[in-house]
Amino acid sequence: MLNRTRPHWILFFGVLCASSGAIFAKLAQNEGTSSLIVAAYRLLFSVIILAPILLIKYRGYFYKIALFDVGMCFLGGLFLAIHFATWISSLEYTSIASSVVIVTTNPIWVALFTIIFQRVRPGRLLVIGLIIALTGGVVVGISEGCDFSKGMLVCSEQVEASHATLGNILALIGAWMAAGYLLIGKKVRQRMPLPPYIFLVYGFAAIILVFYQLVFGGGLIISSGQALLWLICLAVFPQLLGHTSLNWALKKLSATYVSIALLAEPIGSTIMGVVLFNEIPSWIKVFGAILILGGILLVSLDENEKKIQAAIS
Repeated sequence: MLNRTRPHWILFFGVLCASSGAIFAKLAQNEGTSSLIVAAYRLLFSVIILAPILLIKYRGYFYKIALFDVGMCFLGGLFLAIHFATWISSLEYTSIASSVVIVTTNPIWVALFTIIFQRVRPGRLLVIGLIIALTGGVVVGISEGCDFSKGMLVCSEQVEASHATLGNILALIGAWMAAGYLLIGKKVRQRMPLPPYIFLVYGFAAIILVFYQLVFGGGLIISSGQALLWLICLAVFPQLLGHTSLNWALKKLSATYVSIALLAEPIGSTIMGVVLFNEIPSWIKVFGAILILGGILLVSLDENEKKIQAAIS
């Protein structure tokens, strides 16, 4: 009985750890650390922690990797770097709830990109899910500057609303980059074990962000010791423990089950945001978020699209 429930508990643990990503990033930002520095150190600290294990256990493996796979890992790292740079930056402009809900739409974009580039015929649930999720995105976008008053939708031209819209766009770009990262990873992982793959991808992403900060961003100075603590937590909990647990669970549980479980991530992040930052989402935003998560759920349940399910996993 314990062996049967163990994958489910590990999946739950992974989702809980992943939910903390936006929280630790926001805490580091509140200490005066810029978003790109947060993104750079999240990956850099992850690679530093992984390095001793990977270089000892897989040292011989790295001499055998094909140059093409190294190039694909670099491309995956580029996507991952842009993903974290845009998504973490979005937390400066929009709420945790909006940012996390939008960035977790990557299964939708994985499915859509798979249809476009692999010419997979979309199933009925997938089409309905896409329409519902995109409608939810429009609702979340409207909620940033509009509200219902006396039965009418009233929109205001506020600076805060325009900032929130920018944050939502950055989170959407982060979702697109995550989709590209997942599609590349699915291909490369057919030939490469997971630990060396994530080490190379995280490493390339860290190098890209560190290089950008050193050349264009004014350096890698961490604002305070408290910020350093949050950055280490960001690397350990959502990145290493969270993502590793989710990838481990994929070996034991179906991709559909894991995809459904991942819908709890924005819920967990939103609850933490309410408790820690008093970011209470409006009911319009909650409705839009429900539409987006419902759309992702329908896409995940579309088992007729085995190629899309394989790409998402």
